[in-house]
Amino acid sequence: LRIASKSLVFQPDDVSASILKFPFRHIRSIGDVEEGGGFPVESEQFVQVATKTGTETRIVTPFTALKSKRAVNFHVHYANAMEYLQLIRQLRDTAAKSPEDAEVVVQRVLAQVTADVQFDVRGFGHREAPLLQSHMWVRRVKPLLAVRGMLQLSNEAVYFQPHPNFS
Repeated sequence: LRIASKSLVFQPDDVSASILKFPFRHIRSIGDVEEGGGFPVESEQFVQVATKTGTETRIVTPFTALKSKRAVNFHVHYANAMEYLQLIRQLRDTAAKSPEDAEVVVQRVLAQVTADVQFDVRGFGHREAPLLQSHMWVRRVKPLLAVRGMLQLSNEAVYFQPHPNFS
């Protein structure tokens, strides 16, 4: 489960299964955390992105917006489900706000969840030393894609670490 600023995105482990995207503006209810770390979500509409497998990766095909009610249960295994639920509810509430107000809330949430994130210097060579006291938040821009991450300089190279840790 990935929590985005405007939707929940479920990307199953099975690469042949479809990716499901639940836009916050179509989510009607989010239940409380149940025993076992799960919580229910009810949505009036969702986006299904069918996938097929390539040699080793998932190949995304055109998406389909499905206008049918869908109730799903998300189970959080490696984190605190209550913290996730608070974050999801906070972001869902922004869907009804103006774009400017929503951006303020999203930036506040982003600052909150990344406050403790540190640049991993284990990739530095044994003779390298960081030149910046702290990393800088930047975006690596590629055609049709901007990846948020951390930038650090050493006396030998420029380093970029995507955050979240995928690009």
